[in-house]
Parts: sequence; C-alpha cells; structure tokens
Amino acid sequence: MVAGSTAAKLVGLGYNDTDPSTWSVYSELTEDEQNNIDGYEAALIVGMVREWTLGAKPTLESVYDLPRLTFKELAEACSNEYNGVEEFGPDGVDDPKAPTDASPN
Repeated sequence: MVAGSTAAKLVGLGYNDTDPSTWSVYSELTEDEQNNIDGYEAALIVGMVREWTLGAKPTLESVYDLPRLTFKELAEACSNEYNGVEEFGPDGVDDPKAPTDASPN
C-alpha cells in the first residue's frame, strides 16, 4: 500500500506520534504523500466506525467534512484499534495487579 511507504518515510524522517516536537517533519511530505496518509486514515475511519452520534455513519466522501481535529483523533483511535495498541491508565502504566504472562501463579 502506498500509505505504508509514506508512513515509513515519516518514521525515517524522525516522526513520532507521541512526540509533538517531531511533527514538523510531516511538512516534508509531498502533497501526494500527504493525500496518501489522509486516504488511509479516511479508510480506517469508514471501515471501523460502526455507530456514532454525529449523524449518518461516515463515507469516504463525507469523512473529509469532519473538522480536521475530529478527523485526526478518529483516525488515531481507529489506527490504534486496528493495530491492537492497548491503552493504559493516565500515567501510561498498566494495572500492577494484572498478570503479564500466561504462566500459572
């Protein structure tokens, strides 16, 4: 997928989702590369959103009508879900009482 190679380029430029100081490298992408990322994110949103309170479910045409911040937050949430990223507590620390492996106690 073209978006995958663009994402790899971003990583190569030092981009890190969690570090705002690296976000400026996004501007080094060409317009086509930025569109590739946006298209991938739009497809994630459309493919993963089952219901919401914003009216009709998004389509590939309507998803771009969302406010940019809403689009990006939805895209990030859908990407995390798609990639199986687990969220932890507010400190980024998981529950210390929860088992971390499958071995019996």
